[in-house]
Amino acid sequence: MSYTIDKETLQKLDMIGLEILLYQTKILIRELKDELEFKAGYNPNQLRTPAGHPNGGQWTSDDISSSRKVHSVEHTKKQDSNSPPN
Repeated sequence: MSYTIDKETLQKLDMIGLEILLYQTKILIRELKDELEFKAGYNPNQLRTPAGHPNGGQWTSDDISSSRKVHSVEHTKKQDSNSPPN
């Protein structure tokens, strides 16, 4: 028994095969990226220094609230030093 497949069906099968290959490639890329980030010690949940600091946006291991306290103390000192004497 022999089967024949029309050209349109073959094209659809080719497209399905390409979509499967693309999906598998995306999964592989995600797995490789995750592995590299893990090896590099990357942690997307790691805190960053708040904007407005000299090191703003950089990764930090400090608590954000303590960083903000330091920033507000520094800001207050700057204001005091710029204030005219009484």
